[in-house]
Amino acid sequence: MTKDRARIKAAQYVNWAAIAEKKSKEIYDSFQKVYGDFDWTQPILLGHYSQRSHEKVYERREAMHNKINILYAKAKRFREKAENLLNFANRNKGDAEVKRIVQRAIADTKITVGSAIIDWVYGSGIVQKVNKKTYTIKFTNGLKTTRDKSYIKI
Repeated sequence: MTKDRARIKAAQYVNWAAIAEKKSKEIYDSFQKVYGDFDWTQPILLGHYSQRSHEKVYERREAMHNKINILYAKAKRFREKAENLLNFANRNKGDAEVKRIVQRAIADTKITVGSAIIDWVYGSGIVQKVNKKTYTIKFTNGLKTTRDKSYIKI
């Protein structure tokens, strides 16, 4: 999928989400117009002549709430899809590497040979050599290995 096509599809998803939300609001408003004053705390009186009509009202209310929830879930899913497509459309090849280069440059200003560091996998250690993209580290558990500069903390 091309980036232009992804942007078009994202706009379509946003439009569909707005339609679903509008439809759910219309359903809710129409129901409120008809049953806004209905006493929902009144229990259904079993054996009373109003039992069947009250049961139908409660069933309609339940169906309306289910439909609104389905439409809101659909709108939420459409917005998530649109966001993912826009992320794809706005990302360029090499963005992640540029971010790592910046992280490495920041790490090089703080970490030098002999610095005590913490690695998220191997724990604490001492930097023995600074390479272009990695550090050679001697860890306290005896392991000597190279680790990417973006994985290391002081």
